[in-house]
Amino acid sequence: MKIGSLITLSLVFSCSAFAQAEDNKKAEAKPNMNKAEADNLLKEISKSFENLPKEERIKYLKMRNEAAKLFQNKRIFETLDLVRKMDEIFKNDPQALVLKGACYVEIRDFASARESFDQAVKVVGPKYNILFNLAEIDFVTNKWSDALKLFETIKPDIPDRDIGMKRLVDFKIMLCHIRLADKAENEDEKKKHEQAIAELANQQGFMDDSPYYYYANAAYNYYKGDVSAADQWLAKGRRVYQLSPAHIASWEDTLVEFGYIKSYFGDEEAAEDK
Repeated sequence: MKIGSLITLSLVFSCSAFAQAEDNKKAEAKPNMNKAEADNLLKEISKSFENLPKEERIKYLKMRNEAAKLFQNKRIFETLDLVRKMDEIFKNDPQALVLKGACYVEIRDFASARESFDQAVKVVGPKYNILFNLAEIDFVTNKWSDALKLFETIKPDIPDRDIGMKRLVDFKIMLCHIRLADKAENEDEKKKHEQAIAELANQQGFMDDSPYYYYANAAYNYYKGDVSAADQWLAKGRRVYQLSPAHIASWEDTLVEFGYIKSYFGDEEAAEDK
């Protein structure tokens, strides 16, 4: 099962803060906190981690590294077991919470995943990488308006250096517009979404340093009903990235989850799921 591969791999390890101790009431996120407040909160959280005995800190970090490796190797239930043991040493570490949520996404327990991600937001505030996970849950559970709103909210906060996430968020925004156009109750609403779809489809050129150009055009043509053209766009993208398939894995997964294509990994993925 490859659902959520982006949120589970690229986001789990980008939240660098340590967790707040359960009894540290000062380090608590507030609604609508600004960046300075969020940064100060992370400093307080790091201090609370430093208050643990050295042996406990070393043990915890080793366990967290091991949990990350287990997750990367798709050993989801072993990861969950280890994260629960980590909780006995130190609760509410945002990395552990996001990792736990990512595990739940992998087994499609979206209610538990949302609970973990919500808790991470409560601990460190509305960090874009955690909010992305919540937007992704809305996306895969067909809550298109909610997903669109949240993706658009986090888009300005994604750093320019993370071009991969920026483009993937734009791609998911485009797909949300496609579903909302499909469900539009009147012609004006449909035209509004179709205008956004067309603009996003033509937003990048082939010189862009991401798979966006190929996958956005593929999705656009699938939406228009031109399956042949869409398949050609996918074939181009796969040829360009044939030596680095990891670069397109999340894009392929997104279109599979969206229902536009069958898994690019074919029988191999089906055997893995079985």
